[in-house]
Amino acid sequence: IGELRLQKALAGLHPQGSLDWAQHVVEAMKMRAGLLVERAPEGFTYPHRTFQEYLAGAHLSAQADFARQGAWLAEEGALWREVVLLAVGRLVYLGGDTDKPLALVGELCPAEAADQDVAWRKAWLAGDALVEMGLNRVVDSALGRDLRERVRHRLAVLLERGRLTPVERAAAGRALAKLGDPRLDVATVEGM
Repeated sequence: IGELRLQKALAGLHPQGSLDWAQHVVEAMKMRAGLLVERAPEGFTYPHRTFQEYLAGAHLSAQADFARQGAWLAEEGALWREVVLLAVGRLVYLGGDTDKPLALVGELCPAEAADQDVAWRKAWLAGDALVEMGLNRVVDSALGRDLRERVRHRLAVLLERGRLTPVERAAAGRALAKLGDPRLDVATVEGM
């Protein structure tokens, strides 16, 4: 964000719209706050990616069409994965909302599966979203139980078919383990 635009945005937060006050805030940020860092003359960015991801997740969680937007972002690539999970956490733990996250899981892991990397990554994200919600909340509704079964099955297929990279498969396997791996041949010592 440019400094002038930042000053105008900050002035909008002041009761009288004071540009002088906004300039003092910008100067304080430059010198000591660490909230925004001047990366170029008169250009500011957030110093930490996680903070950017959290704010993007907070914005995403406030959207009426959260599930559709979250699924769309998941298709855009790994850059948005943490944003989506932070949005799920925000909805569940700050707002007590499980409906939007479950709708997202349904979008990420539809009944009809496609055999494409993006679909497998979305199924893995669906698993992580369910884990983020907490199994006690997921199994609290019929929809949650149905989605858990769908995601567990899809993740098991992902692992059995060797889809995605080894690192991604290992992470998907960890999500599946937390959801309860339905495969008896890997879930019990006797089965192994």
